[in-house]
Amino acid sequence: MRAQLEAAEEEERQVAQAQIEEEEKRRAEAQLEETEKLLAKARLEEEEMRRSKAQLEEDELLAKALQESMIVGSPPRYDPGNILQPYPFLIPSSHR
Repeated sequence: MRAQLEAAEEEERQVAQAQIEEEEKRRAEAQLEETEKLLAKARLEEEEMRRSKAQLEEDELLAKALQESMIVGSPPRYDPGNILQPYPFLIPSSHR
């Protein structure tokens, strides 16, 4: 009878130990899953920041190009009274 009682107690200890190990395994898997989710989220945020930075740089270049294209130099000023006034850079200096 005592042997049966000891065997039953041993079986209960083994079942309890198996339950503890199973619970620890579930917790470890849940922790791993949570860690993987956080890592994926961090990678996504990092990629979004890279894209945002690239878009900002592209926008700044476009804005700069637009500003430069809108800069209009003042046109050369000529005497409006004489339409036939020669351009000094077209006449050789030996003919002056």
